[in-house]
Amino acid sequence: EVHRRGGAWISQYELHEVLLSKTKKVIIFGAPWCKPCVQLQKVVEKADLKTPVHFINLNDTWAFEMAQNLGVKDIPLMMYINEEGEPIAMRRGGNKIALYLLVNL
Repeated sequence: EVHRRGGAWISQYELHEVLLSKTKKVIIFGAPWCKPCVQLQKVVEKADLKTPVHFINLNDTWAFEMAQNLGVKDIPLMMYINEEGEPIAMRRGGNKIALYLLVNL
């Protein structure tokens, strides 16, 4: 399931709610100008994943600042987070992320 807000990108408020939820979740940092990010969104849309996937648009100022604080240097970057808010896995690159999601979720 790709979370939608006028497209495939999550808002700051929605992300806050997602991070407070006690469920596993996938957060992917990306941008609409990033070809691997857009291709990854299409793969996720078509896949039957059990865990929600939320895309963060680094073109949004809040998202860019958050990514800088987290040390995100390359996109797409996936963070798979458990129920306690701890990272389970991180992957970089559209193909590696798509493969991980399809095999593990």
